[in-house]
Amino acid sequence: MARGQLLVSGILALCTTLCHAADDIKTLRVPDGPGPAAPVVGGSFVSYSIEFANFHDFVGNASHPNDLTLRLVQNLANVAGSYPRIRIGGSTANRATYVPDQEQAILLNFTTPGADQPTSLTWGPSWLRGFDVLPSKVKYTLGLPFNSGAAGEENTLASAKAAYGGLQDKLYAFQIGNEFDAIWAKQWLERSEAVMDMLSSSFNRGRDPIFQTGVFVPPGSITSDTSWTPQAAIENGVTSQGTVNSFSIHQYFGAACYATPTLASSILNHTWLETNMKFHEVTSNFMTLHGIKYIIGETNSIACQGLAGVSDVFGSALWAVDYALYAASLNVSSLHFHMGTGYRYSAWQPRLNGTTLPGPRPLYYGHLVAAEALAGGNKQVKILASEPSFSAYGIYTNGDAQKLRHIVLVDLREHLSSATARPTTRIRKGQVITAKRLSAPGVDARTDIEWAGQRVSDEGNVEGEVVLETVKGGDVELAAGEVVMLSFTPRCKSGHTRS
Repeated sequence: MARGQLLVSGILALCTTLCHAADDIKTLRVPDGPGPAAPVVGGSFVSYSIEFANFHDFVGNASHPNDLTLRLVQNLANVAGSYPRIRIGGSTANRATYVPDQEQAILLNFTTPGADQPTSLTWGPSWLRGFDVLPSKVKYTLGLPFNSGAAGEENTLASAKAAYGGLQDKLYAFQIGNEFDAIWAKQWLERSEAVMDMLSSSFNRGRDPIFQTGVFVPPGSITSDTSWTPQAAIENGVTSQGTVNSFSIHQYFGAACYATPTLASSILNHTWLETNMKFHEVTSNFMTLHGIKYIIGETNSIACQGLAGVSDVFGSALWAVDYALYAASLNVSSLHFHMGTGYRYSAWQPRLNGTTLPGPRPLYYGHLVAAEALAGGNKQVKILASEPSFSAYGIYTNGDAQKLRHIVLVDLREHLSSATARPTTRIRKGQVITAKRLSAPGVDARTDIEWAGQRVSDEGNVEGEVVLETVKGGDVELAAGEVVMLSFTPRCKSGHTRS
């Protein structure tokens, strides 16, 4: 057994030792609360974004629903206590044309057969029946096309009118355009005002905020121009008309269409995560000061629809836990993991796609863990450890009597399924706790994944009995490439001291 120690101490009189294969001693301090400035996270923090062209694949319609999606969304709601919010958008939202007399729900036009995305698409009124499939408590953000000229505006207005009439109170927000990496404030204000005028005349709707603005990537991600920032958007007046309810930014951690990312460099790398999240820390604080909800509205591991062997293996589940809890410690209102039919980074494959069968992907397990850690909402997250291959988070219930509910430990070491030996971290503690474990044979595994002894079947059913590891005065082991969530009984009476 290794001899290095990581000591954990705090007002709860925790005494937790993590033994690493190094002769060093590190201290992980667990405070009695997350701090006065810690944001409060809602139960729908872990949410989704679905490519516009593929929404019909994911949900079907009321007469022929996609039961897999129904079950997987319900599973998440069961552990989180509320349903995820769903954004329908992406690149194909800007290529979409509403055709009011089209009988088919959606028609996709591909220039390159087998491509991930169509070159253009048309949709008709029956496409809107897909919004009747999931439970009525699910709220949607819908992308509208943002093309120039009179024809472009006409398509935006026709799409918005049809969608608003079909969704009504299911609609949380409209987005106008997707990832326009240029200063578009004047054009956006003109187009959004045209939509507001249409909603007023057609539905007698007032000017309550209905737009989610932004919808671009961090500056410098697409071009070398770094002048177009969320701060610049606000300064250019995008919220000046009082019709914006939230601001969305997109985030990926590499791109398969450029230099090829790797599992170790892009996903199992907490330092890289932390580097990327500094932008969101600054920007979310800025938006909060301006009274605007800040959302990471489209995100996943690797851009360009993901990368096989990186986005679709167990390592992505570990990353999702690390990412979600880190984001929850910031002023981020929700995190929307993007999906599309056949996309390597999708949390589930909605239907047969070539030879790829429908079913959940490893990433989905990470969403279950993060959603359970934040279950019920009203949670605050404190980063307790931030190392290249290890992170730890304290999850607290907000209120006068703040309570530590969980500590989530994430080991990002790249243990492969073929390895013969697996390094282990031993956690020694001094309080009665229960532990739940997210595990797989290795970070490269696509199957044999378990969360507390349970698995999710190809049909989306949670199977097996929950395995709770109750430990009294003993040790809990955390293997390389695992997550362990420690849950605590109500905190001890005051009077304990920090070491």
